[in-house]
Amino acid sequence: MRHDPKLKSMVKQDGTAIVATTDTKVHIPKYYEERGLLTMGREAQSLGVINVIIDDAFFVVISPLIYTLPFSSFKQVDIGEEVYYELQFKAGQPIIQSLEVAKNNLLAIELLTFMILRAKIPYFIDPPMALQLLSGTSQAAGINLDENSSLVELLISLSHRSQLDTQVLARHAPNDPITYVALTDVNFGTFTNFSRLLNSYQTSGLITSLTNNSNSQPGKLETILRR
Repeated sequence: MRHDPKLKSMVKQDGTAIVATTDTKVHIPKYYEERGLLTMGREAQSLGVINVIIDDAFFVVISPLIYTLPFSSFKQVDIGEEVYYELQFKAGQPIIQSLEVAKNNLLAIELLTFMILRAKIPYFIDPPMALQLLSGTSQAAGINLDENSSLVELLISLSHRSQLDTQVLARHAPNDPITYVALTDVNFGTFTNFSRLLNSYQTSGLITSLTNNSNSQPGKLETILRR
C-alpha cells in the first residue's frame, strides 16, 4: 500500500460524523486493547490513531481521543509480528460516528508512554508521522505535551534504530531500514555500561553490559562520579 494524504477527500464530514463515500477499511492494532485504548463490540471504541484504507492506498488519522467507529464487519489480519483489526465500512456509512467526544488527558499520557517510550507504534506510522503523535494534545486532551516539540523529537530520534543493528541510532545509519525500540528497556535506553549498572533494573543492566560487545566510553558525568 502507498501513503496518499489526498485520500482524505474520499471521506466527507456530515454534521459531526465522518462518512465514507466508497467502500473503506480501517486498521487498528489489537494491542490497543491491552491499555484500554480499544473496545470491540457491535461498534469499536478506539484511540484516534488509525489507518484508513481505500483500494491500494491509505491515509492516517492521529488524534489523542477515543472515537466510535460503527463498522459493518471486521476481521483480524496479521501484519508483521502484530495482529490488527480490519474494520470494513460501506459507502455512505459513518467511519467515525461523531467528532464531538470528551477530552481525556490520560490518553495523551498513553501516547507518550505506550507508543513513544515503549515503542508500540503501528506499522502505518512512519518517522515523520511519529513526530506528530503528541501534536494537538493541549487542545484535544487538555494536557500540554505538544508545547515543546524538541522533547518529542529527542525521544523519537533515540527510539529510531537501524534494523540491522538496534544499538545504532537511525541517524547514524541513514541508508539502513528503520525500526523502533523501547526506551524503557535498559538494552536501548542506556548507552554505557556504567549507566546500565546504575539504573533500577540491575540484573538486566548487568546482562546487557556483559553481552554488549561495543566499547563503552565514560562520559563527563560518569568520570566525575567515578572519582
